[in-house]
Amino acid sequence: MTLTEPEYQDCVWYRNGMRAKQKAARLSHEAAEPMFIVHDKRTGMFGVGAGGNEPSWCHESRGFKLLRVIRPKEN
Repeated sequence: MTLTEPEYQDCVWYRNGMRAKQKAARLSHEAAEPMFIVHDKRTGMFGVGAGGNEPSWCHESRGFKLLRVIRPKEN
């Protein structure tokens, strides 16, 4: 399964950063795909999406910051 470049709308957004981290770790393990976590500085929300790199729309100038990429431990 190949992943295309994720869009802003392709993320699941959480208010709680710990919940976003836990969800990303679980999804990464279950799907055997890397998951990223971004922070929207304007709204304070944390986005979880599929992908192993920083999305093209995630820029400091737009108010987004890549926090972490979680990779599956085993495939």
